Amino acid sequence: MKKVFLLALASIFSVLCFAKEDGIKIPAEQLPEKASLFIKDYFPTAKIKAVYKKWDEGVEEYKVIFKTKTTIEFDMVGAWSEIDVNAKKDKMPRFIYSNPVNETLDREFFDKTIDKVENDGVYYDFDFTDKSEAKIKTTGQVIEFEQK
Repeated sequence: MKKVFLLALASIFSVLCFAKEDGIKIPAEQLPEKASLFIKDYFPTAKIKAVYKKWDEGVEEYKVIFKTKTTIEFDMVGAWSEIDVNAKKDKMPRFIYSNPVNETLDREFFDKTIDKVENDGVYYDFDFTDKSEAKIKTTGQVIEFEQK
């Protein structure tokens, strides 16, 4: 009986550890409305493979994985915080940044393909397919650029 109890306890513990790290799988209909509208507007032909809900320091976050392996992370109200595109199958949508950032991208990074972007509300951190990186303020000012 003790072995069965310990095995059950170990199983529950491993499930909780997995859920804490990756979140729990939820239906796409449970995404915040703002996130659903973002996907509809900027990835209209994308097919959703999975949606996960997780908690980071008590704050809800969502991760959407498309069948093309592009991923988008949203905060609890549905604002996107990270987009990681599969550059071979998808393109980073334009105009999801402020106008000054779009102008900076067009002017200074016109020859680069965006692979990943993180958004914290003040800065955008861009990773390009050529392994270079840029940090651009929402005002369009390039804070850092690193060519690898």
